Amino acid sequence: MADRADTDLAQIVGRELMQGGGVDMVGRERGCVFPKSELLEPRRHIHRAIPRRRCPMPPQRAAIRVPSSRFPRAGCTHTSVTIAMLNPGPSHRSRERPVMARPLTLYYSPFTRASRGLWMLEELDEPYALRLIDTHKGEQRNPAYLAINPTGKVPTLRDGEHIIRDSAAICAYLADRFPGAGLAPATDAPERASYLTWLFYAASNVEPAVMVQTNKWPVPSVQTSWGSYETVIETLAGAVRGGPYLLGKQFTAADVVLGSMVRFCLANKLLPARPELGAYVARLEARPALQRTMKIEAEYAARLKA
Repeated sequence: MADRADTDLAQIVGRELMQGGGVDMVGRERGCVFPKSELLEPRRHIHRAIPRRRCPMPPQRAAIRVPSSRFPRAGCTHTSVTIAMLNPGPSHRSRERPVMARPLTLYYSPFTRASRGLWMLEELDEPYALRLIDTHKGEQRNPAYLAINPTGKVPTLRDGEHIIRDSAAICAYLADRFPGAGLAPATDAPERASYLTWLFYAASNVEPAVMVQTNKWPVPSVQTSWGSYETVIETLAGAVRGGPYLLGKQFTAADVVLGSMVRFCLANKLLPARPELGAYVARLEARPALQRTMKIEAEYAARLKA
């Protein structure tokens, strides 16, 4: 018998699909579409990713195919993702990734803060499901969606029975959930303090400073938590001047959170065109994961306009 989380997820996805919403997808890049019948039924499988190579399917195992542009081969554009029944034999465990009850599911709308979650998932190189929420049609106010995110905002991440709603929290959660990806220093590492500082800096300093400056709100700097707009700019420029990333050579979830904010603000001329900030954004945009994210964003935005 499926647990309550499985039942809730099936009901939520089922309602949205019945109402003609977006498409559930799984994969590192574009993913593969699950049949509706598979989404509507509670799933009792373990999803494991096997990158880079094909593995012969042991008895009582099947596979779904996940598109992959990272490891192209002649005549092969997909990476196998095996689906094993519970309690697989020990002979297959050593070459497989940690068990996930189901792929991570990101409820997402393009060119919103949900882009952070998508970028983070692409950096992880783990299977995930992408659920498109059309905010222009008000799908974020659908009772089925409000059941998992009462704020009616995107993004929302579902990992089994765990739900995370804030974009920065999603990035922090995923970095700690998959420590092997190296997107966060260990909790006892000296770099952890700087990592946490920059991880929260976007929401606690950059965003409010930019909003006050853009809207010309008469707020004395002595009354703010960030000091002044000019102080924030200098702090940002100093943080990335030595580069290439906020923690030096190590790219982390803090770069996803703060870097996405800097990238957005520069594109919309909400921050001055400081050479340090421009060079930092250029380094971020050179990352394959962000390039894939940008491609996915453009495709989904075009789909919503169609």
